[in-house]
Amino acid sequence: MSTRELTSILETCQDVSKSILLAELEVDTERELFWQRKWTLTPTHMFPSVRKFNIKSKICYDEDGNVLFQTDFPMVRVDALPTQDTNNKAHGIVPGDHLMEDLWEIEDTAWEHEHTSYVVYERSLTPRRADLDNVLEEKVIFDRKSGTTTFLPISHGGMSEKLPSCYPRVDRLYIQYAPGRVKVKAVPLDPDNLGNMKRYGDILVEKVKKWGRGGYVRKAKHDIMIPRSLYVDNYVRMKKSYGHIAEDWEEVTDPIKYVYEDISICAFLISIWQMERTMDASLRKQTFVDLGCGNGLLVHLLTLEGYHGYGIDLVSRKIWDKFKGADLRTEQFRPDLASFPQVDWILGNHSDELTPWIPYIASLSPNTKYFVLPCCFYDFSGKYAVSGGTLGKYQTYLNYVEQIGSEVSSIQKESESLTQRQCGFRVEHETLQIPSTKNQAQIGRLRNYDVNDPAQVQEVEARRAKLMSRFTGFVIRPPQPTCTPQKRYRGAELEAHLKSLGITKPPRTKNQQPREIKT
Repeated sequence: MSTRELTSILETCQDVSKSILLAELEVDTERELFWQRKWTLTPTHMFPSVRKFNIKSKICYDEDGNVLFQTDFPMVRVDALPTQDTNNKAHGIVPGDHLMEDLWEIEDTAWEHEHTSYVVYERSLTPRRADLDNVLEEKVIFDRKSGTTTFLPISHGGMSEKLPSCYPRVDRLYIQYAPGRVKVKAVPLDPDNLGNMKRYGDILVEKVKKWGRGGYVRKAKHDIMIPRSLYVDNYVRMKKSYGHIAEDWEEVTDPIKYVYEDISICAFLISIWQMERTMDASLRKQTFVDLGCGNGLLVHLLTLEGYHGYGIDLVSRKIWDKFKGADLRTEQFRPDLASFPQVDWILGNHSDELTPWIPYIASLSPNTKYFVLPCCFYDFSGKYAVSGGTLGKYQTYLNYVEQIGSEVSSIQKESESLTQRQCGFRVEHETLQIPSTKNQAQIGRLRNYDVNDPAQVQEVEARRAKLMSRFTGFVIRPPQPTCTPQKRYRGAELEAHLKSLGITKPPRTKNQQPREIKT
């Protein structure tokens, strides 16, 4: 950016004659500490409808407009990356498509130079509905002297119809810090039609206060293994291509939840596999087996995406007949006798009693990896007795499954991690973005021992044998009939159905008292 362009941008930002005050709030944070917090580069939290973003560049200037340092972050296609080493492979980081931790590091360096007066970021924002909305180019200008951050959309040309719906109808937006106070101001595109802009200002200033005091800390572990934009691109594409499955869903389960949940899981797996092929400089698509595949939708989606594999379940589903081309098998599966040396990945999506077996089976083959999404609580022989305690039942069970695949649970001391190997994986975690509370995935891609070292292999085999010696064996469920979905009737539809059966639902009188509950 030239000095002339910087001067023009600063003049625009400093022209507050047309700005209006949306909200202000008292804060108890010092200025330098306030601007060093992490919230300033997280548009997905400032604008909830923004699905992904990319920081393109950062330039720091002194008071006279001289460049102190500049960093460019070019977008790099995931299929054009050079081969990475094993350590980088474990983190799944794609240059130019930053994860949240990378952005925090970028921002922390913004004020390193004592002569920094202005920091200018250029970024692009992609809405959740990328198929209907525009991608917005935006500049974020930090003015150290005035304590102001200006958000300046630069691609709409002053025309509100070109702004994506995720962005407020403003020419520019200000967040200004003064000792003890924070103000949110804006220059609206239409001063006579503010809409809900005041409400937006009230919400935003509360967020800024919270983030400025303690920073934004994400509780869920999203975007740990793959870049957000790669996952979003796959999800949006697949939702558009396969969302129609929900319209003709024959199972008794909620189609909105289960169809889009499996689309999300499929997009996550495909993103991992795309990166894996890039890192290995390979064009061959991964193979898989889905143990306890249930309705078979995940197998169907992966098959449609060009991946070869099959699903196994104890009972077939009626909807399987609609999934043409998907290899879905009914089988009384014995995990204690199984191994899949020719399969790249073993999948367990809410796989019930097969869940603890999946890391074990994967460990039997040196090149097999696994993905498991634990749900119901089972051990190797039956129901897992979860005591819960301070961690809660679900987290306790997650730790149990992790201990099977890895050396120790992530809550144990790191010094202990060298003493045990169990099934020998370095387990990774990801909180999947699915409509379910049971959304903590565990992935075993890397081994924590050398598969070519006979002594280490023998040690892991001994630990596996010791693990199995504590259980009586796998108990197969008794054969069950094929599941036939029953139609659910609600409201007026239920009354019409009852009437067709000759059943009259007695009306409730106005003075009818609720039934007494005996205690």
